[in-house]
Amino acid sequence: MKIKQAIKVDRYKLEEEAASQAERFLKHADKIPPLSEEKATLDLDLKILRSKLARKIRTKPKKYLPKAIEKVTEGAITETVNLNKKVIALEKKIIKIKARLQKHDFRKQAFDQRRSMINRLVELHNDQYWSKDHLPDHEMVDAEFRRDMKAVKKKRGKIK
Repeated sequence: MKIKQAIKVDRYKLEEEAASQAERFLKHADKIPPLSEEKATLDLDLKILRSKLARKIRTKPKKYLPKAIEKVTEGAITETVNLNKKVIALEKKIIKIKARLQKHDFRKQAFDQRRSMINRLVELHNDQYWSKDHLPDHEMVDAEFRRDMKAVKKKRGKIK
C-alpha cells in the first residue's frame, strides 16, 4: 500500500480507520530496523577501514602519502584516508541509507498526524459536528440579519 493511500482517513468509517491504524503503521515501520542495522554496520565498516588505512600509512608513509608531503602528520594521514576511493564509496552508501531513514521518519510523522486526525474526527463526531449549521459567526449574524430584514419588509408589505 502506498503511503498516500495508507494515511488517508475516511471520516465515515472512523471505527475501521482507528482499528487499522496500528497495522498500517507497522507495515511501514517494519522497514526501519533493517535500515538502521545496515547503517550501523556501514558506520562500523567505515571506522574499521579508516583505522586500517591510517595504520598502513603510518607504517609505510612513503608508499601512501603524496611525495609533496615531507612530514607525516595526523592531518596528512586524515586527508589521505578521506580521499581513499573505498572510504568515499562507503560514505556515499551511508548518505543513501540516511536519506532512506529520513524518508521513513517522515512516514512515521505522517502516521502520527493520521492518528491525531482520527482522534479529532472522533471528537467532532461525538460533538455532532456534522449535524450543525457550519457558518462562521460573522456569516451566521449576516444570515440572521437578512432573515430578520426579510421579515420586517414582509410586515411592511414590501415583500409578498
